[in-house]
Amino acid sequence: MRHRLLYIYRPICLLLVTLLTALLGLEAQSADYAPLREGHWARLSVTRTGVHKVTFAALREAGIANPAEVRLFGRGGAMLSEVLEDNSLQLMPVPIYVADEAVYFYAMGMTEWIPELSQQTFRHQQNIYSNKGYYLATDRADLPAHRIESQGAQQATETAVRTSFLAHEVHEEDRHSLRASGRKLFGEPLGGQPLSVPLALPAPLTPSATGQLTVAYVGLPAEEQPLELTVQLGSETFKDFVHLSEGGSSSRTYLAGIYHAKRFATALPASSQSVDVRLQVSPAGRPAYLDYVSLVAPVALEYGGKGQLTFRNFSTKPGAVAEHRIGMTGSASALQLWGRTAEGQVTSLPVAEQGGALTFTGAVTDGAGSPVEYTLFALTDAYPVEQVVALPHGGVRLDTVPDYLMITTEALRPAAERLATYHREHSGLRVQVVTQQELFDEYNGGTPDATAYRLMLWDYKQRYEAEHGAGSYHPLLLLMGDGAYDNRKVSQDWRARDFQLTEFLLTYQGENSTNVYSYSTDDYFGLLSEGQRGVGIGAQTLSVGIGRLPVRNLAEAEAVVDKIIRYDSEQVPGVWRTRACYVADNMDGYSHLSEADGIAQLMERLQPELMISKVYMDAYAHKNVGGRTSVPEAHRKLMDELQKGLLLLDYTGHGGPAAWSDEQILTQADIVRFDYPHLPVWITATCDFTNYDHPQTSAGESAMLNPTSGAIALYTTTRVVMNLANERMNRALHESLFTPQEDGFLRPMGIVMRDAKNELISSDTTNKLNFFLLGDPALRLRMPAYETVITELAGVSLDELSEGEAVALHAMDSVQVRGYVANSQGVVQGDFTGRLFVTVFDAKAQVKTHIDNAPDKDPEKITSFEDYPGMLYAGIAEVKEGRFDFSFVVPKDLPYSGGNGKINLYAYSDAKGSEPYEAMGVSHAICVKPGAGEHSVVDTIPPEIRELYLGHPNFSMENPIGSTPLFVATLADASGINLSGTGVGHNMTLVVDGREDLTFNLNSSYTASEMEAGVGRVLYLLPELPDGDHTATFTVWDVCNNVTEQSFAFRVRAGQAPTVVESRARPGVLTADDPLIVEVYNNAPGVEVDVTIELYDYRGALVALSPQMVARSGYDTPALIRWEPKLQTGGTLLPGLYIYRLRMTQGDSVPAYTSGKIVVR
Repeated sequence: MRHRLLYIYRPICLLLVTLLTALLGLEAQSADYAPLREGHWARLSVTRTGVHKVTFAALREAGIANPAEVRLFGRGGAMLSEVLEDNSLQLMPVPIYVADEAVYFYAMGMTEWIPELSQQTFRHQQNIYSNKGYYLATDRADLPAHRIESQGAQQATETAVRTSFLAHEVHEEDRHSLRASGRKLFGEPLGGQPLSVPLALPAPLTPSATGQLTVAYVGLPAEEQPLELTVQLGSETFKDFVHLSEGGSSSRTYLAGIYHAKRFATALPASSQSVDVRLQVSPAGRPAYLDYVSLVAPVALEYGGKGQLTFRNFSTKPGAVAEHRIGMTGSASALQLWGRTAEGQVTSLPVAEQGGALTFTGAVTDGAGSPVEYTLFALTDAYPVEQVVALPHGGVRLDTVPDYLMITTEALRPAAERLATYHREHSGLRVQVVTQQELFDEYNGGTPDATAYRLMLWDYKQRYEAEHGAGSYHPLLLLMGDGAYDNRKVSQDWRARDFQLTEFLLTYQGENSTNVYSYSTDDYFGLLSEGQRGVGIGAQTLSVGIGRLPVRNLAEAEAVVDKIIRYDSEQVPGVWRTRACYVADNMDGYSHLSEADGIAQLMERLQPELMISKVYMDAYAHKNVGGRTSVPEAHRKLMDELQKGLLLLDYTGHGGPAAWSDEQILTQADIVRFDYPHLPVWITATCDFTNYDHPQTSAGESAMLNPTSGAIALYTTTRVVMNLANERMNRALHESLFTPQEDGFLRPMGIVMRDAKNELISSDTTNKLNFFLLGDPALRLRMPAYETVITELAGVSLDELSEGEAVALHAMDSVQVRGYVANSQGVVQGDFTGRLFVTVFDAKAQVKTHIDNAPDKDPEKITSFEDYPGMLYAGIAEVKEGRFDFSFVVPKDLPYSGGNGKINLYAYSDAKGSEPYEAMGVSHAICVKPGAGEHSVVDTIPPEIRELYLGHPNFSMENPIGSTPLFVATLADASGINLSGTGVGHNMTLVVDGREDLTFNLNSSYTASEMEAGVGRVLYLLPELPDGDHTATFTVWDVCNNVTEQSFAFRVRAGQAPTVVESRARPGVLTADDPLIVEVYNNAPGVEVDVTIELYDYRGALVALSPQMVARSGYDTPALIRWEPKLQTGGTLLPGLYIYRLRMTQGDSVPAYTSGKIVVR
């Protein structure tokens, strides 16, 4: 009888390790625990469960100088527990055995078999985050060494000898995601021919064996007939039925299938080492897919003489010890027996060879009742590790706890570091940037796991709150990198080479993968309290403000970082900072209108200073072309609002990854072409507008990825969401976004989302999970910090008015307005000298919806909503030393509703340099009433049209224009242009060819001049016009009902090249290393043009030629062409005078040219 070693740690070893760790000062919450900071470290990879080996040579090549003294840490392919306190913040030590110039250890592969003690069976759990498990090796001699040691002889507590064990096998192929959502992937289709699934076992089945067969699948039955699954194993047949009613009646539109996992007790053929499971679904043709087939069955405890035999058994008694007899063939001279407890403890037992069998006495279960796992093998049969690489970093645990953690990939790190530097310098935040692989190494031995993101934050929380008190740590988290609903990228949608070569950040997907309630959420990463886990996320309090930037490459990341820094640092002033737009889908019984208008009214209460525009599609006529319905005037209105500039854009209604609404009021194509300069925050209460974890780029992502336009951040959705819950989320976001914190500042955008979701814990636990922040969580919405206060109106001191009382105004009154700019304490800002933008509105009025949207097109079912449709005045005045004084004339044609109107004011000053110095305010103390006033104006002079053209100032019948020309008019009137829209026939209009469908109301397209009182400009991009000759009439009224008309003729020719209206170079004087920036205005705003620049010296010789570039100008913003000119010989420009010539084309059009001078010094 020869003795061999069986390795298994006893529970006492764990206690010793714990005590040793405490003595060494390595407690989880200690900042001193940072093992990766010192020594040499290497990362090893595995894919299967069992005993592995890594050679000394491989370790040395990876930088481990003394492999014989190596220490090993990690969990391999096992997933972390979603309950944070179940995990250790320290790296998990792995016992090793050193022999024959190699290190041997037990590794966990990618499928873990978890014991179910009450049922005395096993269930499998596949790692959903990684295709490989990892371990870390180091030669740090100061870390505890964990070696596998011998176990002494044990006394059996059971009389029966164990000669069999419970084997387990699973068949699972991950090919498809049925809803592109959720963590479950499915394999073979079941709706056609019968499917045969073979299952191989490690040893022959015992006589009269009964196994537990589990079949998990998804099927979509028909309304009138259930789906039937037939399972055959040998002579046994089982049935399972799926009924459509199980899917719920409200979600069938989005139902991909109903998931069943059925466990059957089945007789098995004795002595067989494989079984064949046949599956058939009827009726044929119904959608059905296999998830997995698993079998747990008793097999003989036999070893075939090669490979590794791994076995476990159950006992009703914790800590049971039994004699085991292993039948075997061949020699046992080289065999070893290893075992492992559920806690990862490993020691060895003596075994004896007797009568062609091996016997040993060992634990069946540990003290908690979990089965002890044994492995019989020869060292030569140990599995080699797949890869050994040196760890390129020294750990990421900081001594100082950060306020803001950025998780990214190595490829995107430069962009993340640049954003972090900006926030350190300008936001005063302690920012840490880590790559996810660094984080996995530090907290999970190298294996990817979404819970590791949380562990790092939890580590910092423990340390911070130990010093500052419980509940005091509320960090920000940015996830910079794209994500995939299939984190391992093994399913068909993710097998493309580009996806496989691009590192994505992890996403958290819900278990539900088949119906409308499936979700993907970043909220999981914000759960830092004890006991919190992935189950019931929506009912748990979030501790972290989270944002995500789903960029796929460094170019995208750099462009988005540029955009964020530009928004936060440049602080471009303008009335756009006081404007918000609410967009609502149509139909559905006006539900979208009602919800959007409720949010707009909430905004009026939260921030009455803001001017709100409403683009409710129910108020606009339909147009049907080629079977496709659109709402062109609503689309036009939305585009105009964005061009003017918005602080906030909010949408309520139907949508998807490519558009808003069935009528496509906003499309991804629109977003990609956007070039407006002022970037709003978007709130999109619509379905999966930003499903960033899909292979295709969504419209929401495009809004963020647009490098110069689109959105600065989006509160948006990844999946299908429900309208009533959307309204609650929208309200919570508004209240969080626009209610200042105790310090008076608006919340960072990540905290806005956190607080909004926490507010909904009792009312919404599922819908809100699909909302997330696409943007920088540290960014704040920028609103004017100072207040404009009106003290006197039409000679009346507002201090004398009671609440709700208003000053009466009359048609043709000249109204004098006085006031000041103050800080939050009401102190006049004497250093505030600048511009004041004034917008005066008549009282609210009811705006009716359009008959096209009424239910059954019944005029009796038309509804209405309140708005401020009548603009009385828009102009600009001066603020001097904090005070202003201006006047305006009340228009002659007014409806006299008797309600209070309002005066919106916005002011900015350059007195503080780059620091924003802006103010805004509102007064509702005006009311227009019938009759004549005391200060009526007499004006019989009509408005002056100083400039008018289509496309180009020199347009004529001899110079055709393109099919979508820009209309431009410059106007002047001492009393003011009539913009009220209330006088019949007194709107500012442009009528083309006398046609009603080509009649355009231009009231909202007028912008007052910043340089001259009474002067303004109209910019309006016409829709596509047919080729040929046309006429047009432009009509404008002043507030005294004086009118000016101007008619003109023009010729349209499709494909006309854009014409350069104006260009200028900046700087005019530059050094040889400076980039040349040319601003170009053309007559085709929004159209992409191809541009090249030629540079000539003073002798006329061509010295430099740019590559072809793409540019696009806005309505009133130039295209910016940036070029770093170098001599054609490769050198830099010499000092002197140069002439640039810019060449512009569109497609195959004739080129347009413009030129100018620059000086190089």
